[in-house]
Amino acid sequence: MTRVSKKQLKEQNKALIEFIENFGFSVIKGKGDFKHGTCLVQHEKKIVINHYIPIDIQNSFLSDYIKNMNLSASDIPYKISVMLNMY
Repeated sequence: MTRVSKKQLKEQNKALIEFIENFGFSVIKGKGDFKHGTCLVQHEKKIVINHYIPIDIQNSFLSDYIKNMNLSASDIPYKISVMLNMY
């Protein structure tokens, strides 16, 4: 895996969140005592991310959510596609 700076990780995190929000989801970062670092509330279209999880792991969770959205390749911008392949 390519080494990525903290600044780049934050930029990726922001881009992944914005992409998910384009599909009507709310991404909430906060304190959480849930076991896996994230949870998805399907019927409310909310993704809750534990703020204390390292940002690269947050990006991995977000990438997994996008991969499970059953989008066609044409729905995913190149920049996002590259990030999905990283995680």
